Amino acid sequence: MPAYLPTLERPEYLALQPQSEYRSVITEVALDPQVWFAGSASRLWIDFGACFSTVIAGSRTPEQGLAEAKAALGRLMSAPNPFPEAGR
Repeated sequence: MPAYLPTLERPEYLALQPQSEYRSVITEVALDPQVWFAGSASRLWIDFGACFSTVIAGSRTPEQGLAEAKAALGRLMSAPNPFPEAGR
């Protein structure tokens, strides 16, 4: 979905398939809640990557990887926000 809304009406965008077919859902976008540990290249994805890469490599079961991910998320959720004023 283009961030610049006028792009949604441009012929070049309309010619993109299937991308242009998603135009109608722009009003239905749901964003994740803002948390200090999530986002691109965040602590969450670094920790989850460590948990799930072992599953992909076959050295842990999916259940073990999920248990590790849940534990990592629990640690992140209980940690104090190091950026308490960010995003306000």
